[in-house]
Formats: sequence, C-alpha cells, structure tokens
Amino acid sequence: MHATQRTKGPRSSSLLDGRGACTAALALLAAGCSTTRWPAGSSRELIEAPELIARRAKVRSENGTAELSMAWIGARVPPGLERIERATFVVYRDDDGDERPALHEVLVARESLELAEKVVFHDFRVAARPRLRARLALRLGVVPYEFDFAFARD
Repeated sequence: MHATQRTKGPRSSSLLDGRGACTAALALLAAGCSTTRWPAGSSRELIEAPELIARRAKVRSENGTAELSMAWIGARVPPGLERIERATFVVYRDDDGDERPALHEVLVARESLELAEKVVFHDFRVAARPRLRARLALRLGVVPYEFDFAFARD
C-alpha cells in the first residue's frame, strides 16, 4: 500500500468544477456518503495520526464475476480539530503509469464538499483489469492529504 501526504506542488482539479457542482455533490452525498460510525468488518489503515484517521475496507473479488469490490473508505478527525473541507475518492485505470488520475482514466468518482468531522463513501464495484489504482484526497484547512493504493484484491 502506498500512501503519501502532499503539502506542496500542484493540486488536482475537482472532478465536479463548473455549474451544477453543488447539485452534483449533494446527489453524490446522498448516493454514497455517510457521516455515521465506521462500518463493521475488517479494514486497512491508510493513516492514523493525531490530526487524521483514514481507513478502508478490503478489496475483494466477486465470486463468479470479473469484478472487484470495496464496501467503504473514509476519514475522520478528532472533535475540536480542523474539519474535513473536501473529500474525493476515485478508482482509475493508470494507463500512462504516472499514478495520477486523468479524467479519461477515472472509472468511479465520489466527492463530498460537506464540512465534517467524518466522511465515509460506500459501495464500489469495477471490472477487474490491469493497473487499477485508487486515491482518497482530503483537504483539512489549507493542508491537502492524498492516499494512493493499488485497487487489487487484498
């Protein structure tokens, strides 16, 4: 698992820029995001630091299909500290090998613009193929965090 924290350099542009971004973000929130407790089951830790905890469910292969699935991914901050201002999760095909999601490579995208102590995105399913990657990008105040990992069976 590869996790990085970026505090300098270019930032990825939003997948939902332009008109209707607020409406689209609200629809995404309703469809696949919650701010309740961590889901049950085993998890993988992306980071556990005093200012931020990020975890994800295992990536599983679906029996009888050529699909990979992950039940959830999320992050939370302790009460009283900087809240999560933006959270984006993407699963992408890394065709060019640069480990950065380009718009034409993105297979699944979820985004939350809600100011929250906790954000959880649910239910991801993609066709298994080579070079699948995933990225959870968070912004706490002016500090961006990015967590990358191969989207492959754990």
